[in-house]
Amino acid sequence: MINFTLFGDMGDEINSVITEGIKLVQAGWVAGLLDVSSLGITIYVMFYGYTVLAGKIQEPMHDFVWNLARFAIVLGVLSNMGTYTTYVNDAVHGLRGFLVGDETSGNAYGGIDAKIGAIVNLYADSLDKAHGISGHLFWIVQCLFMAPLCLGVVSYAVGIVVSEITLIALLAVFPLFLFCYLWGWFKNMFSMWLQAVIGCCLFVLFLSVFSKVGFSIAKYTNEWVAKHSGAEAFLSCIMYLIAGVITIYGVKLAGQISMALSQVSVDRMNQSMSNNIIENKINSYKQRKAQASQNQSLANSISNAMSKK
Repeated sequence: MINFTLFGDMGDEINSVITEGIKLVQAGWVAGLLDVSSLGITIYVMFYGYTVLAGKIQEPMHDFVWNLARFAIVLGVLSNMGTYTTYVNDAVHGLRGFLVGDETSGNAYGGIDAKIGAIVNLYADSLDKAHGISGHLFWIVQCLFMAPLCLGVVSYAVGIVVSEITLIALLAVFPLFLFCYLWGWFKNMFSMWLQAVIGCCLFVLFLSVFSKVGFSIAKYTNEWVAKHSGAEAFLSCIMYLIAGVITIYGVKLAGQISMALSQVSVDRMNQSMSNNIIENKINSYKQRKAQASQNQSLANSISNAMSKK
């Protein structure tokens, strides 16, 4: 058995360098974003407070307190963005490494090492089982039909690298989209960002599933060939082709499935949050209506008492 750790070790180094680079880049514009956020919150508090004092709106106090708490949480995250960026990067990349299912590395790049080792082991195993001139000639034929599986490894590696670069770019702009979450008219942008992050994480999961299915078929085919000979052995070539097609086409299917699931997840989250907001508004309206009814009843009672006197 051959085990590679080249891409996994390289991925650890790349992630550490990029994390430090993100901190340096964010340090320049997060401070400005923090000033803009503070200014926007100050204007919001002043406008909201004066509107309530002027009697233009009659919003319950707990809604106002919740908005202030939400603003404080976001400002707290922005003011400590370096620390939170490290936590978020480690968590997301660790999750992707876990979803890849690689035992030798904690990042998604380690999956490339696992697939290269698997394809080398397949070739070596089939060569060990080849005996005589006819056996070695058949091994050459097997190698030709394993070519799609090699292309599948290349497509797998490209998918992992592209998704890693995309995820790093998304994490780099995390403070900006967190700021968008402050205001209702920007929340859709935050939802789109969250959808892309979830999609990148799920992509490696389904990509690994399809890839493992393809390699499982190829491994089973190697064992099946050792027990058969003659024309039956050539049926294994079709199995190698099927394994290669599954591995290659799995990249496309993984992208489609992951984005569809992340869309559903974010939509459900937004729907749940919207329902909670609507429910709170309805409850607040009922409370204000009940309070107004009580005030009206009290005023009528006082008026009746005064008229009797």
